Amino acid sequence: MFKYIYIMAHKTITVSLKAYTLLKKRKRSEKESFSEVIIRLLAPKYKSKGIKALYGCLKGQVDEWENILQDIYKNREKEHLKSVKI
Repeated sequence: MFKYIYIMAHKTITVSLKAYTLLKKRKRSEKESFSEVIIRLLAPKYKSKGIKALYGCLKGQVDEWENILQDIYKNREKEHLKSVKI
């Protein structure tokens, strides 16, 4: 039988009373740790939003969207022709 032990490294940091108060206000619940708050606040935002973050980014830029579509269709045609040649 094997037993797995997970050891989490810890570091102690010192913050001012003002920083502590601001950090405490950002906690979503009593169960959320300060580490979780810091990670949530400092982690890159784009990772959590995924493809939804791009929704509407080309709104009002019809010309740019047309150029992108033309490039897509040209590349698809080139790839199709490559795969059909015998």
